[in-house]
Amino acid sequence: MYRVRREGPEVLQLEAEARCAGVFDLAWHPSSSSTPLLAMALSDGTLRLTGQDLVTIASSTPQPDSDALACCVDWRRDSQPPDTARLLASYSDGDAARLQATPAGLTTLERWSAHSLEAWAVAADPWQPALCFTGGDDCALRAWDERAPASPAWADRREHGAGVCCILPSTHTEHLVATGSYDEAARAWDLRWPGRPLLLSKARGHLLLAACMQHGFQVLRLRPGSGEWAVEERYAHQQTLAYGADWQRRGGDQAGPFAVATASFYDNALHVWQPATQA
Repeated sequence: MYRVRREGPEVLQLEAEARCAGVFDLAWHPSSSSTPLLAMALSDGTLRLTGQDLVTIASSTPQPDSDALACCVDWRRDSQPPDTARLLASYSDGDAARLQATPAGLTTLERWSAHSLEAWAVAADPWQPALCFTGGDDCALRAWDERAPASPAWADRREHGAGVCCILPSTHTEHLVATGSYDEAARAWDLRWPGRPLLLSKARGHLLLAACMQHGFQVLRLRPGSGEWAVEERYAHQQTLAYGADWQRRGGDQAGPFAVATASFYDNALHVWQPATQA
């Protein structure tokens, strides 16, 4: 774990380090600023919770007789750490799961078959507590009502030309969900019209940070009414496979500039930079 040191020239300063199985995904609890809580999805099929010191607080147990990898993890925003926090996870055997953090560890509440191939992505809906989304290598995007996960609330298998590898519900606009796919297209979905990706005509100023594999890191903007994303900015200083990206307002100031962290694959590089584009 690194911290951006701002005294003098900005540099990345190593704060904590931990050894574990391969890490496929990381997610900070959205309301854990005072007591940071980090969830990890690991290649041994388990989830792990740590603090900002990366010391393990809780972990799940592997699924019996399964070599599935834990591919993605997300938090339920209406749950509070550490003892009542709830998580979602997806796995390489196509399963998805709901988990509960308890003093004894991470308990799987329910695990169900979500996709016929690898379930690369899972995301909680920040507006509807019982709704979540999964995306898989079977090109399917599915929404699930956690109260009745025997079958999806709705599903789409026509729009994506390859596996669905990323799902991002908007925390600013209800009904708006973005998806990324191995077919190299980003899509915007209006959940009021789930049968097809529909751009909100009233959407304004929505920016999306994307790690686009061979096409690098890009900042995209929803173009209202056109059904398209416009490329606002490309980051030219990382030349290998663009594999992961995230951003936040500096210092938590909602009017302040963004800080972006991007990770590339073959050179094991992490860059922190400030985009010229501002919402």
